[in-house]
Amino acid sequence: MSPIIDRLKREIRAAKDPSLRAELSACLAGSLARAGRFEESRQLLDDLRTNFGITGDSRVSVRIILAEGIRHYYGGCSLEALDRLSRAQLLAVGMRDDVTVAQASAWKAQLEFEVCAFDSMAKSLTLARSRAAPTNHDAWARLAILLSAAFEFCGDREQAQHWFIRAHEEAVSGGDLASIEALQHNRAAFRISTLFVEQCFGDIDAELRDRIRIEIGSAIGMQALTGVEVLTNEIELAKARYLILDGRYADAIDALRAVRDSPPFAIHNFRPELIDLTIGYCQFRCGYAEAALEVCAEVDDRALEQFDIDDRLTAAWMRWFLCLADSRFGDAATMQSQLDRARGAYVEQRRHLSEILAPFKLP
Repeated sequence: MSPIIDRLKREIRAAKDPSLRAELSACLAGSLARAGRFEESRQLLDDLRTNFGITGDSRVSVRIILAEGIRHYYGGCSLEALDRLSRAQLLAVGMRDDVTVAQASAWKAQLEFEVCAFDSMAKSLTLARSRAAPTNHDAWARLAILLSAAFEFCGDREQAQHWFIRAHEEAVSGGDLASIEALQHNRAAFRISTLFVEQCFGDIDAELRDRIRIEIGSAIGMQALTGVEVLTNEIELAKARYLILDGRYADAIDALRAVRDSPPFAIHNFRPELIDLTIGYCQFRCGYAEAALEVCAEVDDRALEQFDIDDRLTAAWMRWFLCLADSRFGDAATMQSQLDRARGAYVEQRRHLSEILAPFKLP
């Protein structure tokens, strides 16, 4: 059991004021969602809305909305999560509730980073940092987790490590096992994701690849230790990508198929067309060209164009590789042009994000 969940339950039992008890219960609902206990979280929030939804208690309302945002975030419903988090942020600003402003803004920034809305993310980060008191461990842990991942994405591993340490300190201080697990997960997932993209530019760092394998194992071990049941599929996707980078294509096919059939995934983190294309690529590397042709023929090119920049680059690189190796997959010169454009867009995206992150560098 998470210490933060235990603590909240104790505080709820001890609370005499109904409004305070409701606030704490909303916080508990958010913590339950972060632990993957979605049904418990949903039921608790439903009960709170029934009992406090018409009382006009603004502090309870904003806590309920924030908890709903967190539940939707971990349940894979990005649009609903962004709506709730934005509303919680706006209401908390109007109430001058700095604790909730910082927490809602930090969570909103996390989601904005994941959907590559970097300019909005910077505003949310700045607001969260300006309102987060030193004792607001929840907000600071979320901020630090995000900044560690963002600097990792930009290739600044020194800053990523600084914020990783800060995130761990904040999570421990808050008794927040879910944040500690998320920290382990984010480092493994973003490092393997970044390395997966780097293969589109040339040879990868084999030593870093092998270190990431250990980090993936640590993330899985932390999930088992904490009992946190969210983000499991994303770790499985990270494992599949590691297998590809390690040249174990047959094992990767099995892993990718398992991932494809195991929701929930946020749409910005999971593209079934990219999974299918990756399976086709792995089949070709295993010598199953006919099977790869059949799989790749089913992939909708229009869907590929809607991917995030890093996923578009990965897709373009795999398609270019296949076309270069076997003309039945398409024209290699055309795919080379698409690959060059995707590379340029990715480099520009990282440059833009690096500029945005400059004010958040630690000495």
